[in-house]
Amino acid sequence: REMHFVGVACGMGHTLALTGSGHVFSFGQGTFGALGHGDHTNRDAPARIDALWATGVTQVAAGDNHSAALSVGGGVYTWGR
Repeated sequence: REMHFVGVACGMGHTLALTGSGHVFSFGQGTFGALGHGDHTNRDAPARIDALWATGVTQVAAGDNHSAALSVGGGVYTWGR
């Protein structure tokens, strides 16, 4: 299935990708939970962050081992360290 990303953010070893429909995918190093999947597993391919599925994300950001998302309603979600 083809995905179209409208935004990306890169941390030290991980990447977040935002779709036009507000879904967030992540891949790379899962150090300190930076990918947002509830574990520390590395992922080679983009994987949807299920915890944000119904949130409607408009922006993503990434740091060394942490990530953040801003929702359409103004909520801020962070994970990692």
